[in-house]
Amino acid sequence: FTHFPDAHLGGPEVCEFSCRPAVGVIEYLWYQPRGMETDEGKRIMKRTLGILAVVAVSVSVVCMVSAAEEETQGRYRVYMMDGKTVEGEVTQMEDGSYEIKTKYGIVVVVKKGEVKGMVPLEETAQPRIVISPGERAENRSLLRRQITDEEIEEILVGIEAEIGDVGVDIEDLRAPLPTDWEAVEEMKRLAMGGEREPKVLERPHFVMVYTATDESARKLGARLESVWRWNSKLIKRLDLKAERPEYKLEIYYFDTHEEFINYSFNEGIQLPSGALGYYSHLINRSHFFDLMNWQQLEGRKRRAKDPRTPPRERRRLRNENRAWVEHNNQEVIQHEAGHHIHFNTGVFIPRVRTGGTAPTWLVEGATMQFEVPPAATGRGGAGLGELNDSRLYEFRRHFPYKMQPAELKQFLLDNRVWMNGQYDYPRGWAVFYYLWRQHRDGLGKYIRMINDRPPGEEPSFTEREKEFEDCFGRVDEKWMDDFYEFLEGLTIRPSRLPPPL
Repeated sequence: FTHFPDAHLGGPEVCEFSCRPAVGVIEYLWYQPRGMETDEGKRIMKRTLGILAVVAVSVSVVCMVSAAEEETQGRYRVYMMDGKTVEGEVTQMEDGSYEIKTKYGIVVVVKKGEVKGMVPLEETAQPRIVISPGERAENRSLLRRQITDEEIEEILVGIEAEIGDVGVDIEDLRAPLPTDWEAVEEMKRLAMGGEREPKVLERPHFVMVYTATDESARKLGARLESVWRWNSKLIKRLDLKAERPEYKLEIYYFDTHEEFINYSFNEGIQLPSGALGYYSHLINRSHFFDLMNWQQLEGRKRRAKDPRTPPRERRRLRNENRAWVEHNNQEVIQHEAGHHIHFNTGVFIPRVRTGGTAPTWLVEGATMQFEVPPAATGRGGAGLGELNDSRLYEFRRHFPYKMQPAELKQFLLDNRVWMNGQYDYPRGWAVFYYLWRQHRDGLGKYIRMINDRPPGEEPSFTEREKEFEDCFGRVDEKWMDDFYEFLEGLTIRPSRLPPPL
């Protein structure tokens, strides 16, 4: 660290790279057990961490100077607190936040507290950090003098060591999350208006505000935890950087479709016709209702209870109603819960926070992997890597022809194609399932590559094509032959298809 005081004066970019040796030392000391069990070893460890903390504090102070108080305008490279960078035309807003227009025309707005520092992009411009020779000498002498144990004790108060930006351990992700009770009280207030008083159900990773029956809420809670559990396995198998949410994920579960619609209307949410559930990026909550109480089932339920209906017909109606509800629980609730989990555990970057650029087919294809239960259990809930018979049936029915490489590439690389036609969901499922089964290493690499993009960066079609082919190979006739050969080898199980109503 002899020359470290000079290095950090060069600006945020130098700070970022200069900190890496320190992280390496901390990692070594943290994981090196030899000699650390003794009192002397603990004292050395504590003292070393204290010295590194002094250096880190000094670096942070200088780096923060770069986000100066005066109004900012011009072309800058902006260094974020999360380690990412974004560059473009910067304008400081009245509330202190920064509006950044990138070279791709994308506008990103970041809060002032999220900015670590800025460096002008003009070649002749100097960094905005200005330190006089006297201040530089004073800083150098401060860092080079002997640090007392008392100073180390003061610095370490309230400090916890964090080793690098490598995400949390999977076991941490599986551990229960705390509840944000202030948010829950708000949810209860917003759910008022129905016949039932809203109740609260806590599960390890979810908190539910519900007006449905207690039994139905408990079943939904178990279903949600199943989706969480299998998503933890997805993160581990794809070697993704896991993120632990700050609080339990928040769920609305209404008793009736009318309550569900009224809540959404009051919150200004325009739902498409026939919507049975949704996850909102804007408020980071999922919304469902008891599908057994959907009004379109009422006539069938009355006939199933009517003693004038023949017993065999009553049994058929009840079985079909239960089968329809279970299928839609999987296709709606497990699907939307998958989105909710993916955007809160690091599988994908939340779009409202950084303008995440994961292609729609990838986001939808991933969550469709959790619409079916594990075949081995024979019970409901979510699985991973199971064949989704319903999506395969839809794919074969609506895409009986073999797509050409150019058509598939347009679908994969241009988000504007999504939903321009019909039945893009089964097409997205088919591609993701193929990559999961045949190119799993490439799939993990592809998702990590997308998540590592700077905030607001929107790649061109050619750049997206290169990313995809770097992970999965060139999409040509041979690639398409392999894709269709895999799909044609799958057998649809009629018992797994949705029942007709």
